[in-house]
Amino acid sequence: MLSFTRIIAILGAGLVFAGPSWAQDADSQSADGELRIDEVLEQVESRGQRPAPIRARNGGPLQISGMQVAGTSPVTSGTAFNPAISVILDTVFSRQFSGEALEPAGFGGDHSHSHDHSHGEGGGHSHGIEEGFQVREVELVFSGSVDPFFDLLIQAVIFDGGVELEEGFVTTTALPAGLQIKGGKFRSDIGYINRQHTHDWDFTDQPLVVENMFGDEGLTELGAQLSWVAPTDTYTRLGVEVLAGDNPGVSTQSEEAEALGLETSSEPRLFTAFAKFGPDLGYDHALLAGLSGGFSDVWQSVAESGDEALDGSAWFVGADAVYKYDSGKPFGQGDWVVQGEYFYRERNLDYIQNGSIARTGKFRQDGFYAQTLYGFQPRWNAGLRYEALGLTNETFFDGLNEEAGTTYRYAGQISFLPTEFSRLRFQLSHTEPGDAPHGDHIDRHDGFWRADLQFTFSLGVHGAHDF
Repeated sequence: MLSFTRIIAILGAGLVFAGPSWAQDADSQSADGELRIDEVLEQVESRGQRPAPIRARNGGPLQISGMQVAGTSPVTSGTAFNPAISVILDTVFSRQFSGEALEPAGFGGDHSHSHDHSHGEGGGHSHGIEEGFQVREVELVFSGSVDPFFDLLIQAVIFDGGVELEEGFVTTTALPAGLQIKGGKFRSDIGYINRQHTHDWDFTDQPLVVENMFGDEGLTELGAQLSWVAPTDTYTRLGVEVLAGDNPGVSTQSEEAEALGLETSSEPRLFTAFAKFGPDLGYDHALLAGLSGGFSDVWQSVAESGDEALDGSAWFVGADAVYKYDSGKPFGQGDWVVQGEYFYRERNLDYIQNGSIARTGKFRQDGFYAQTLYGFQPRWNAGLRYEALGLTNETFFDGLNEEAGTTYRYAGQISFLPTEFSRLRFQLSHTEPGDAPHGDHIDRHDGFWRADLQFTFSLGVHGAHDF
């Protein structure tokens, strides 16, 4: 009879071997049928077998406890006919205690903090922060393997106004040569933070440049994505997206456009591309850098009066980088995260008045943020963020230049995570909205202070996040 010690040793060796390998080990049994552990371990050492590497669903490096795990094998949930289900509650208490909260100069028409703000087809709720107590959203997530060829994710959001489908898409899992197709409603892979949901942010609010260029919900669209992971030592992922084009920042078509005689365009109207690069820096360090951009031939806005409109096209480009350091200490102590993004957009528009083109012009805007996060104690982290929106903030109409000021925001936060299922966060921020031109005079703002207290709780199985 096998002793307890031998059983443990056999099981440990079994983790290293592939299933069929045991058939080849029949010669390692003694005459009485017992395995000779010394021969098994010798074979393990001589074969040098290692567990198969893993990779995130999008083909990128998987992030586990702050460490990058490289590999090539696809990950499947193993939950066919039994999807993983999670519920996430995100609540915020916010108080503005100094100054007057104003929209960033030059961006007030694209973005709103109100729950009434709608983005194209499905938008009804906002990720912005309101004064007082707020249940920002309750997320319901269902994910799993449909079959050996497809994975499915459904994410619905419950908010004051009802229920909204935030994401619902399928991804292929068995295409050859590092290819993957995604289809449905999903968050675009432009930039870095656009892929993250509200509860994944390192601060209570998302950066100004993302919020004001792509709306409260970021660039989330109906469409399809094709991506490719190159077979190289340096992680390289390239992709293109064909999207409906209902985003207020970079692609939108007004319902009143046809009544004004403006040309309408059928979907898709927005086309994007991205590239991600992640050099191998070892187990303690990880870096992911990216470039992205997009173009739409339709951007329209009709005035409330109904006899004035802007009509034209828009394009944008961006760059992002994220560096992570894993100290190896428990519960995130000593870990560092440094990240930043920059976006620039340009709109080429005609000013339509009473059905005819009165003027032509360009709108140029950009912005960036840089932030860092440090785990100063087990389960505790603190972060700082610096932002500038509208470094370029110009409107040209037939040679006439109108320029708005730059908005700056400074924020600091401290978070406590009792477990991986809960988080408490305090954030203090100061915003300087910049100078906004209004005719011949300029309004100057001293800025305002805001304090946020955020509580995030989750139930159920929540899949590992991408890098």
